[in-house]
Formats: sequence, C-alpha cells, structure tokens
Amino acid sequence: MSIFLENNYLLFKSLHIIFFTCWMAGLFYLPRLFYYHVSNFSNPPFCAVFSTMERRLLTIIMNPSLILTYTFGIFLFFTPGVSASSNPLFYLKLMCVLLLSIFHGFCFLWYRSLSKNYSPFSPKTYKFLNEVPSVLFIIIVFIAIFKRF
Repeated sequence: MSIFLENNYLLFKSLHIIFFTCWMAGLFYLPRLFYYHVSNFSNPPFCAVFSTMERRLLTIIMNPSLILTYTFGIFLFFTPGVSASSNPLFYLKLMCVLLLSIFHGFCFLWYRSLSKNYSPFSPKTYKFLNEVPSVLFIIIVFIAIFKRF
C-alpha cells in the first residue's frame, strides 16, 4: 500500500486541493444563499428557487467534495515521508478542518430549517456567518504553505 501511495502522491495531492477548493466554494456561497432566502421569505416563488439552489449546492457539490477532500487527505497522511503529524501546526490545521466540517453540518441544519420556511437567524447573521469559512480557509492555506519552517 505504501508504494501505491508514494507513486500517486502528486495525483492525490492535486485531487485533495481540487476537492478542498470545491468544498470551500460551497461553504463561501451557501450562507450567502441563506441570506437571500431569508431576505425573501415574503416571496414564496423566490424561496422555492433558493431552496432548490441550496439543496443542489449541498448534495451535488459540497457533500461529495467534503468526502473526497477527507479521502485524499487521509491518503496523503498515510503516504510515507509526507505526514507532518510531528509538527504542531498539523494539529492546528486539523482543528480548522474539523471546524469547517462542523460548520458544514450546521449549514445542512440551517438548510433543513429554511426548507420548512423557518430561519434560526436574521439575514444579517447569515452575512456574518459567511465569513467563518474564510477565516478558517486563510489559516489552513498558511499552514499548508509554511508547514516546513
């Protein structure tokens, strides 16, 4: 197995970055859709469109990208000579990824609430929540780039 991982390291790293980027795009966009959805509660046809957009974003882009990000990240972790698990920054990065995963889970819960025409938050709160993945993304990218100092 280790030979397989070593021989495909660059492929797995590329796929990890691609699917992480797709997942992040969804995490950046979904709270914005929630903002528009809640802002248009008085207009049911708009709400139906936003509900469809949210569902498709979650099921077609975000959920598969989350799974594939983790899959290729695990492959990278187990590739001999690559794992940075001795570096404390690795654990900070892992914590940020777990926080993004928790945020993803909350997005799913908020989507389910909105699909029933109920929102736990105001539109302004969704605008604020839109920034959470950005902060975590910045931390993760800096750790990924500067992991070998």
